Amino acid sequence: MEDKDKFPNGVTSYLETHFEVSSFIGSELSKYTTEYSKITEVSENQGTGGIYELVEDLTDEFEKIHKDNDWSEDEYFETIEEFLHTKLL
Repeated sequence: MEDKDKFPNGVTSYLETHFEVSSFIGSELSKYTTEYSKITEVSENQGTGGIYELVEDLTDEFEKIHKDNDWSEDEYFETIEEFLHTKLL
């Protein structure tokens, strides 16, 4: 796989998105809630390895959906938050 396929917006963008996805999931896991979510399902059924895969899958998906977007910082944070809420909660 070429870097352009894995990192359609560049490595820096990928790492920033990976951080935001990881932070969101970590924050949700730390709430110790019994409410059902995709996060709790993956955590209970697949453990930490499943969470790693979930973070990577969501990062890949977000980066591909938003390939070549040139947005402001506010737009980015609003968009990724909406994406994560839609996918996970």
